[in-house]
Amino acid sequence: MAAAEVAKLKSVRSVAKSYGICHVTLHRYVREKRKLEAAGITDTLSIIVGYSRHRQVFNAATLKLRQYLKAASAMYYGLSERPAAVPSTSARGFNPVAVRPLPKAEATKVSTKGTKRKVTTILTDTPVKVALKQEAGDW
Repeated sequence: MAAAEVAKLKSVRSVAKSYGICHVTLHRYVREKRKLEAAGITDTLSIIVGYSRHRQVFNAATLKLRQYLKAASAMYYGLSERPAAVPSTSARGFNPVAVRPLPKAEATKVSTKGTKRKVTTILTDTPVKVALKQEAGDW
């Protein structure tokens, strides 16, 4: 019925709103109906509109296993929230690395090659300023 109203040149959105259906679904149905009519097919019952389900590749045994795992998990027999217990060290032998921490890294070395450390000074017309200019080669 909605497709017939769209065929009478009413807008898809207004017809969809009056019937309470999605305008995109109605648009897809009308488009498929026009394709079938152009091919000469009058059976509109074969038009499939909407989203198809994803392909499922599970068989009955997989579904039973899934139900079992859900039931076992509900009874706390499944995977726990805590990690599994680790075997004691006496069974494997003593490992000192597991007891003592890793050694600390050495302090970084500051390289002062090629640079002279100088003290910040206020330079005015003094003998110090003249000596610094001569040292720098600006004189």
